[in-house]
Amino acid sequence: MVPYIGVAPVRSSEAYVAQRKEITHLVDIYAVTYLQVQENAIIGDSVKKGILEIVEDIQTAVRGHRLPEAGVNYLSKPIDISSTEYSIAGYGDQVYLMVASMTLQCVKLITLTLP
Repeated sequence: MVPYIGVAPVRSSEAYVAQRKEITHLVDIYAVTYLQVQENAIIGDSVKKGILEIVEDIQTAVRGHRLPEAGVNYLSKPIDISSTEYSIAGYGDQVYLMVASMTLQCVKLITLTLP
């Protein structure tokens, strides 16, 4: 079923900064859609959103959030979108599959207590 949105972890790294551990998670969000006319798959039409509108909606929804739960922010810094890439493929007779891949950077700082 399209449009399809999937989320996949890419990698996590750790660094120590002034007695705090900084954990950076990179997460990819994939948005997939298809249409029979290539231009409409990119910019949309009066019936269905194109991949550019879908990406803008996703970015608006996640950019700047800290993933709060019960009033406590999970992330120490707002989510940042580090890249967006697009791919297109012929899916069938005059059907085009559009895929957008957005990489999010999510940072968590943990204060270390040394004995």
